[in-house]
Amino acid sequence: MYPSSQSIVKQVFIDFQKYKSDVTVIEEFCEWSDYIEKLFFNIDTIERLRNKSLQPLFSLLSNNSHIQKLIKSHPFAVQAMKEFDAINVLNEKDLIDWLLKYEVNELDYGDYVKIDNWEINNLILHPLDNSVVIDCSGYSESLMFSEVHPKFYWKLFEKYKITEDQYEIAKKEYRVKAFNLRTFLKVQKTLESNA
Repeated sequence: MYPSSQSIVKQVFIDFQKYKSDVTVIEEFCEWSDYIEKLFFNIDTIERLRNKSLQPLFSLLSNNSHIQKLIKSHPFAVQAMKEFDAINVLNEKDLIDWLLKYEVNELDYGDYVKIDNWEINNLILHPLDNSVVIDCSGYSESLMFSEVHPKFYWKLFEKYKITEDQYEIAKKEYRVKAFNLRTFLKVQKTLESNA
């Protein structure tokens, strides 16, 4: 590994330690994350691909990106949660329509941990080091969406899940390419109409 890359990795993890055992506002943390992302991408592309010593830095950036998405996707989450609050979740059709409308999103992913009472305090823990506490105040809709959407999505995913054989038929007949709720609903509707 080139000395410049070694020093970058070493400095980044020294800086990361500064966030331990303290509460950091998300904007400050994401500003630092943007900075280290620029450092990472200033390293030669071939070196980034070949050098396994850079893997911890890549892992840190990957985990940070899920935290950054809480800010970047916040307008999306505000709209989604506004619509969610307006539907009756007991009306499965309305719930499915909402789930499918927001099926493609960046907030269903991330390994950060929401601490107890996160709905009130908006605090999360960094996935690589749970002593790094991040205050997401101002982005509660992002946190809420990241909780609500997957909860209902996976519940209905399991309810309407089709068999592998049904999926293979659906790939041929409907040219579907994904093993997801949208495909399951299409197949189930066809099965019901053929019954």
